[in-house]
Amino acid sequence: MDFKQIAHHLMAEIGPVMDLDEVIEVNHKNFWTVVYSNKLIIEAELNAELGMFTFTCYLGTPVSEQRNIIIENVLMYNSLWKETGGTRIALEEQNGEFVLLFDRTLHGLDISQLQTVLTNYICTVVEWRKIFAGISSDYDQVVSINLNNMIRV
Repeated sequence: MDFKQIAHHLMAEIGPVMDLDEVIEVNHKNFWTVVYSNKLIIEAELNAELGMFTFTCYLGTPVSEQRNIIIENVLMYNSLWKETGGTRIALEEQNGEFVLLFDRTLHGLDISQLQTVLTNYICTVVEWRKIFAGISSDYDQVVSINLNNMIRV
């Protein structure tokens, strides 16, 4: 099975299906930039050996007065990896931005499933960004998106 060909085909289709602003393949390096609503940029990287996409999106840095409680909730969220389909949050560098990561195998992945994954991934990013900005503290909401909708294979 040629994972590069499958990934290229899926990424070429997903833009029009989801009405994305852009889906840009970066120099045939198994890497795409997906732009949604001119403000949300998702990086999609293919591990061709494993046949796996890794989706990454920046969440920002927590507001300082809530930093400790947000980091504590991030750690608890990461412990729910089975329930969230493997979604996790990482710190890019010391005192840097946090990123939301999600791995999805290409085995059996079709355009409809990719649309579901990306739609729910985007919803999760938006909710975490609200938390990081101090606009929301509804951690149950962000967990429920993944509990009910992420596809895990």
